[in-house]
Amino acid sequence: MSRRLSKKRGAKPKYKKFHVLLTLLLLDEFGPIGRYTLSEYLGLSEASTRSILKRLNEAGISHSPGQSSGRQGNWLSTKGIELVKKLKSHVQLVRVRICNIFPEFEWGILIRHAGKLVKDGIRQRDEAVRAGATGAVTLIYRDSSWIFPETGAEVTVLGFDDPHEEDVLIIAFDENNHSLFYGSMAAAYNLIHRPTLVFIEGQL
Repeated sequence: MSRRLSKKRGAKPKYKKFHVLLTLLLLDEFGPIGRYTLSEYLGLSEASTRSILKRLNEAGISHSPGQSSGRQGNWLSTKGIELVKKLKSHVQLVRVRICNIFPEFEWGILIRHAGKLVKDGIRQRDEAVRAGATGAVTLIYRDSSWIFPETGAEVTVLGFDDPHEEDVLIIAFDENNHSLFYGSMAAAYNLIHRPTLVFIEGQL
């Protein structure tokens, strides 16, 4: 797995609801994954990351080292895998390159059929910044093209071949233009299908 970790200075925040959802997607994509790496991806302290994992473990959604011999890192249980399948029908991690914006492939969040909820992308950018990102790019897939919601200008996205009408793609980034998982999820959280959120969070 090739991924540059962005170091965040200062005190790291306690976790929020979007961190828990992101943890599920990260365990699905990268698990088994160590707590230190997971905390970097979440933009949280190891203590806060440990609290999330404890919550998931107690709900029977994930496993940690020591719960099963021969496994390193943290991973989803059978229950967790089924839960994430439901989540991924509405929100996914994707690795893409937005031409003329990001010189390399970066990680972002895809939210299915949420385009009507996006006005101009400013709210999404602000949510990403509040989470600790420098900024965020928001795109909508409309009329067979990825566009900027504020201008309607088209842009080429490489690496993702299954967009649906009104899908939304968000990539939050740091000062070095490297993508931030937690910034993207913070920006995406309010766009996720509400009944799905209620169901997922009700299992935790």
